[in-house]
Amino acid sequence: MRRLITILLATIAAIALPFTTQTPVQAAEHDYPMQVKVLRTHWHSQRGYFSGFGRGNLISQQPGKPPMQAMDWTFGCGAPVRITMGPDTYPARYGSNELQVIVNLPEMGTTKTKECTLKVEMHDFVYRIRPGNQLVTQPLAGGPDTPVEENNQ
Repeated sequence: MRRLITILLATIAAIALPFTTQTPVQAAEHDYPMQVKVLRTHWHSQRGYFSGFGRGNLISQQPGKPPMQAMDWTFGCGAPVRITMGPDTYPARYGSNELQVIVNLPEMGTTKTKECTLKVEMHDFVYRIRPGNQLVTQPLAGGPDTPVEENNQ
């Protein structure tokens, strides 16, 4: 009987093992409780160092914080902060204070990731994209959209 139970448990474990969802990247993302949706970004590189600025939304489930809030940022790190397409986002967490958001960026052509610290300015609105790729703001409290002048960041 004991041998039958042991064989049964080993069989269940062998069947269940391929269906587990913990991979090294997913396990690391567990440390990033927020997401960043990048809508605009401008950067340049020099010898593998990337610096620039951008606009997007911080998606947060943090107590006392809006579920989504617009932010502008500057950055300098070893990977570019690229626009996220469709529903894609970057895993994120706060840095040493709430003026820093650390995003986990994928390294192109590999399964590795790099952290990049964004120096952020939070806003009381959300960025949205209208048809024609026009960036607009929508107040957190609701109200009409306001077009963004893109050349004044």
